[in-house]
Amino acid sequence: MEKDLKHLNSILRAIRDIDQLIVKEKNTRNLIENACKILTGNRGYYDAGIILLDNTGKIIEYAEDAVGKNFKAFVENIKNGKTLKLWQKIMSSSGIITIKNPNPDFVDPSISGLYNDTSLMIVKLVYDKKVYGVLSILVPLEYIESVEEQELFGEIANDIAFALYNSELEQKRKQTEEKLKIAKIDAEKSSKKARAADSAKSEFLANMSHEIRTPMNAIMGFSEMLKEQLKDPKYIEYTDTIIASGKTLLGLINDILDLSKIEAGKMELQLRPVDPHALFGDITKIFAVKIKNKGLKFITDIDENLPASLLLDEVRIRQILFNLVGNAVKFTSDGYIELKVKKVFHADRSKIDLIFSVKDTGIGISAEDRKIIFDAFQQSKGQSTKLYGGTGLGLAITKKLVELMNGEIALESTAGKGSIFTVKIKEASIASMEHDIDERRLEMEDISFCNQKVLVADDIQSNRLLLSEILSIYGLAVLEATNGKEAINIIKSQNPDIVLMDLRMPVMDGYEAIKILKADKMLKNIPVIVLTASAMKISDEDIKKIGSDGYLRKPISRPELLDELKKYLKCKIIPKDKTVPGSVLEKADDKKETEVGPTANLIKRKKLPELINILENEIFVKYGKLKKEFIINDIEDFAEEMQELGNKYSAGLLSDWGKKLSIQSNNFDLENLTVTFEEFGPILNKIKSFQEEK
Repeated sequence: MEKDLKHLNSILRAIRDIDQLIVKEKNTRNLIENACKILTGNRGYYDAGIILLDNTGKIIEYAEDAVGKNFKAFVENIKNGKTLKLWQKIMSSSGIITIKNPNPDFVDPSISGLYNDTSLMIVKLVYDKKVYGVLSILVPLEYIESVEEQELFGEIANDIAFALYNSELEQKRKQTEEKLKIAKIDAEKSSKKARAADSAKSEFLANMSHEIRTPMNAIMGFSEMLKEQLKDPKYIEYTDTIIASGKTLLGLINDILDLSKIEAGKMELQLRPVDPHALFGDITKIFAVKIKNKGLKFITDIDENLPASLLLDEVRIRQILFNLVGNAVKFTSDGYIELKVKKVFHADRSKIDLIFSVKDTGIGISAEDRKIIFDAFQQSKGQSTKLYGGTGLGLAITKKLVELMNGEIALESTAGKGSIFTVKIKEASIASMEHDIDERRLEMEDISFCNQKVLVADDIQSNRLLLSEILSIYGLAVLEATNGKEAINIIKSQNPDIVLMDLRMPVMDGYEAIKILKADKMLKNIPVIVLTASAMKISDEDIKKIGSDGYLRKPISRPELLDELKKYLKCKIIPKDKTVPGSVLEKADDKKETEVGPTANLIKRKKLPELINILENEIFVKYGKLKKEFIINDIEDFAEEMQELGNKYSAGLLSDWGKKLSIQSNNFDLENLTVTFEEFGPILNKIKSFQEEK
């Protein structure tokens, strides 16, 4: 009994030591040698040997440890075929093979007497269906029939097989690392110059957002607060310019961060109808104060016969103009800056080449520097970075954007005299702005969705507010959720008629929420329209994969939104002489008491002629000018003036309209803003009708 316990303890110690070995030893040769020593060193086994095989079953290596070192003879007998039948039996067996009193074929004849009353135990080393080799031991004959002995031996074999598997993975990892190391060295040798540029770009882009956005948040925030406290129109104009420039700069930061996307050819243009007069007017206003403060003249020569509307990527055109005019202002200390815009019609009159140039009388660019001026992170060698600052990235981005628009940019410059940058956007399509507005109005004003509910699921509050404002105009009740989990709960309790679902949200994203919704028998028939900020187009196959019924790409186009809603919701066409549901006029009609109506007190009623006179003269002139130019910053000022005028004369109809204009202009919601702006005439007529009522 004591002998059995001693033997069992020896085997358990061997298992423990092998477990420790496989954790730290990754070299295959060291692994099998030390494993054999452990198995015999604890005196649990007389002899231990391990044979390793390749993928074809050929012996590639072996190790042994025993009194007399007899395992070598065993291996040689396998190689020369003396034990062919036994080897075939081992290879075909899925368990442990035992041989009592092994003959001299397996034992060194000179010491065979020492191995009387012993048994040979052999098993394949297998992990994940792969045979790594064979483990063989000599054990006292009295333990050969022991189930416990065989189970312990099997456990040892499994541990060693797992260790060999890990060793193989380690070897493959090292080989892969070595190959990658060599490839990396080769790549570094062949592209050292390119890597240096990439490194500079990566460092720049990594720091850009944080370093600029942090102070810009303070500038924008305090400018807004300051504007609320000002009364002087001149100072209000100054703060408006700060805010407008801040908005432009924040937009440019995002564009700069997209540089890598431009270079990779993955950026897609967002072509929409754009009023070129308003576009160039905005740029003029943004830079007017700075140019004036530098004592420079700002000359603008914009072709009056430009089409009213062109299909352009407005954000990218603004970025190009901001870079070119900004550089002109920066590098000019005396003289003038000129912005010239003209067009060349194509034969069919449906397209033009839009040509605009920025000329300055600044420091100019030498012939040598003109060769590199459009390269990323390059500046004129004579340019003082300390004096002028800059990153050397603006013109590189400008050139890439121009080329992306099927355009070209040219430079004429003389050092010390000034520069002219000329951009030519080829084949810009003409879109009739009046036709587009009428088309949108037909779609937007003549539709009503009655007694139906829409759930808007989006974690961005401004996105929800915008959609809520639009949807409420058309008689839709709006429910809101900030994440997918909230959306599912609201859908279960409120049963909306349709869901507008953003894909990227915290807690639970849109993908998971749609999956849950479509798996529910009670809810799966509710249409789900995906809202995505992706610049890539989504195919029908992608929609099926997501599980949605359709998609809308941000920024949301009101006509596209209505078209999508019409597919799933009941709607009706409103006669043209009726008011659009949800408009400022309808809300005024719904009020039981209108502040400037019959129920208003006599003092307020007496002020109606004064208010109407202001609206018909001073305000009407401003309105006509704004309608023609449609400059966002001026509309924001006009909206504030309407709110103040409405409050002064207790005209809630007017102040509500001003608030609506303010929200839409601040959100740059041009499509809705265009429609809302047209409400001035009906509002004026409504206010005049109050005076006529007895």
